Amino acid sequence: MIAKSASVALALLLAAPALAEESAPDPVVAEINGEPVYMSEVARIYEELPEQYRQLPFAAIAKPLLERAIDDRLLQAEAQRAGLETDPAVQREIERAKGRVLRTALLQQLVDRAMSEDNLRATYERMKAEPEFVQEQVCASHILLENEADAKAVIAELDKGADFGEVARARSTEPGGSKGGDIGCFPRGSMVPEFEAVAFALEPGTYTKEPVQSRFGWHVIAVREKKKDVPSFEAAQEQVRERAARDAIEARLGEVRAQAQIVRHDEVLARASGRN
Repeated sequence: MIAKSASVALALLLAAPALAEESAPDPVVAEINGEPVYMSEVARIYEELPEQYRQLPFAAIAKPLLERAIDDRLLQAEAQRAGLETDPAVQREIERAKGRVLRTALLQQLVDRAMSEDNLRATYERMKAEPEFVQEQVCASHILLENEADAKAVIAELDKGADFGEVARARSTEPGGSKGGDIGCFPRGSMVPEFEAVAFALEPGTYTKEPVQSRFGWHVIAVREKKKDVPSFEAAQEQVRERAARDAIEARLGEVRAQAQIVRHDEVLARASGRN
């Protein structure tokens, strides 16, 4: 449960606008009644635009974004003059917004600390010991035929001792047949599912005893070798950074959950959510 919560928290952090760095230059781009409007306000509006608008260069829409920032400031000031800050519903929303900012700040702090070189290297070493981190590859050859009957005839030739490469050069309908059907080594997810499922199930030194159909035709597959490849630290950077961040959040969540007294009212939740 904590691991799932950590993943959700990380997703929320990645989706949230970044907190502004105090040390970053933040020039004044306008003034309203003597109050400065900062570049960071304009940049934040740009970051919150829908994806299709963020395809436009920031410089191309900076002026209208500034006008939006000015409008936002004016509306905020008008709401304060109207006394809306004391409205109970508004106060609840302000508290929710405050909570979101605090959560984001804490998550960002945890993630930033987790990004140290030492921690990333340690995370990588832990990941190397996990079976799912190791990339399994199959080195194979295949013969592609137009129909099932031709594929079965090829299998019959192989059963009689014919050389796979020679049969591929003579019978395969795809260009790779000229190389004996060799398709090199490939990881999971790189071939069509029907082909891949059979290739990874075969033992090295064997070939399919039944034709394998895909959208390309009928295949006879031979596996030469299976090997396991551990991605280098550099190649796995994105995975390592994500794991390090998730581990840091999970660890802190575990600590605060252990210290908290949590009482769940499942029957109330069931009634309120409409579940019998």
